[in-house]
Amino acid sequence: MKKSSNQKGIKLIKKKLSSIRFQIVMYSMGFAILVSALLVSICYFYIRANLRRNVRETSESSLQLLGSEIDKSLDNAENFALWTTIDSTINTYLYRMTQEAKEADTLDAEKLKERNAVDRRLALSTWEHFNNEYNAMGRTRHIQRVIVSTVDGQHYLQSIQNAAITSSQGLIGRIMSTNYFYHLLEAEDFEFYGLKNSPANPFLTEPVIPMVRPIQSSSSSEEIGFVYMEVSPTIITSVFSNYILESDERVFISIGRGHKYEFKDGALSECSTLPDDMVSYQFKNKAFTLYILPSRRAMDIKMNYYLAIIGLIGFSIIFIGLLLWLRLDHVISDPITKLLYKLEKIGGGDFSRDESIEWDTELGAIGAGINALSQNVENLMEKKVQDEKKKQELEYQILQSQINPHFLYNTLNTIKWMATIQGSDGIADMSTALSRLLRNISKSKENVIPLSKELDLVKDYFTIMKYRYGGTIEFDIDIKDPVLLRAGVNRFSLQPIIENAIFHGIEPKGGAGKIVVSVFLKEQGDGTGIETQERKLMIIEVRDDGIGMTQEQIEKTLSGELEGADDFFRHIGVANVSQRIKYTFGEEYGLSIESEVSKYTVMRFTLPYIEAE
Repeated sequence: MKKSSNQKGIKLIKKKLSSIRFQIVMYSMGFAILVSALLVSICYFYIRANLRRNVRETSESSLQLLGSEIDKSLDNAENFALWTTIDSTINTYLYRMTQEAKEADTLDAEKLKERNAVDRRLALSTWEHFNNEYNAMGRTRHIQRVIVSTVDGQHYLQSIQNAAITSSQGLIGRIMSTNYFYHLLEAEDFEFYGLKNSPANPFLTEPVIPMVRPIQSSSSSEEIGFVYMEVSPTIITSVFSNYILESDERVFISIGRGHKYEFKDGALSECSTLPDDMVSYQFKNKAFTLYILPSRRAMDIKMNYYLAIIGLIGFSIIFIGLLLWLRLDHVISDPITKLLYKLEKIGGGDFSRDESIEWDTELGAIGAGINALSQNVENLMEKKVQDEKKKQELEYQILQSQINPHFLYNTLNTIKWMATIQGSDGIADMSTALSRLLRNISKSKENVIPLSKELDLVKDYFTIMKYRYGGTIEFDIDIKDPVLLRAGVNRFSLQPIIENAIFHGIEPKGGAGKIVVSVFLKEQGDGTGIETQERKLMIIEVRDDGIGMTQEQIEKTLSGELEGADDFFRHIGVANVSQRIKYTFGEEYGLSIESEVSKYTVMRFTLPYIEAE
């Protein structure tokens, strides 16, 4: 009882799922949801891509402004360093200090004392000239220290934050002992080595950016000294003082090769790697690159605003889909439900007219048609039954003779005995064969008979044809297994095939011919393409060596356009045989034709192996 209840529930669910009402809901709401999802997705990705591009473009603009400011400060520092390398006063001072160092051993004490006095005056005047340029117009406010020294470091000038210091114990030695001094000195252009602790002032906690350039003699290419500068990181960090960073926005800068720093809490802190998806700005000085990681929070805030708009659009589309479903349900689903109810009443035997299903719509026209059809359904059903009966009778009547069989028997027997008495064996054989043919036609009404009886009928028919053609045609039967003689076949199914082989195959050839009937079994699934649910297949092949058939002739033969030529059997053609096989055994069985022009034709029966009663 419980199982039956479950089955009813399952059937009810299936019925609801297959109903038009459910399909209207599925299609209208599904379409609305699909359009909404598609539109929302397109808007989301489009807006997200635009926001991302806008944020990056904004970041790039900011970087260009920041970078240009840093570029200017770096240009000022580099220009000042270049000025020291070409200034004639500084060049004269360094050249004289270098030459005097070479001649110091050759001078006596008095001359050496006089020269030292001159050197001090030269050093003082040169330093004043150098210091004035250093402090001019505040161009070098980020340069904490500048030292101009001879190559050997014995003589140098120094300026520190607008203060002059002419000597410091071991200063030049500490500078020249750094691991980057000679690398920067020997470079073709300005190079940078990142942020380093000041070698000139070990007590300075803030790192500096060291810069070194050689100074050559103006009169020759001899290197007579160098300029050493310590640039404060404020040359970079001061630019960000007026730039407001978002909480998740990050700024990085690379100085020289492999030296990366992050701007954090107003200072630069070294880092090993840089995040992905950053916007960069390359300085005019290729040794500096500024990076910014755009704020995702700012983009998310804008994106949330657009998502609200997108969600409203999606909701509106779904709401419109809901209204569409309600309208379609009222216009289509309710009338169809009434039509189905009317059909159920007709199925139960109620053929009364129901005017409530005749609306002023196309469905109303269907309702009017149902009312009209319900009035005549009983007559149509009765007529259908009568037509089927007539059809069955006609199918068997074509196998019946239209003349009195008893009269023919007596006449043919008389002809047979007269021919026998007169020694006309051919006439006797033909009379006997025709007599048996007519007896088979009029006596039996079975649709399926044993193959042995069908072969007997074919033999009688061939006897007549053999005498008709003067013995120029041969006939042979090859049964692979005697048990096949008990298999059931349709009555008069082989004769039309033999007739077709004679009239359309051998006769047009104009010479002798041979027909061979082969019968054998095939197991299920042996390549014939037909499965018979654990039954064996019986194959009957009728082969002739006539003129063969073209593909067009094969199609006409199977369709009934090309039939037998004998008046007696004209109405039992090849197409009729194939249809009767399908009608008796199933659509998967029937006739097929294989042929090659001027060589052969094979008509192949495919039948289930069933023994006839």
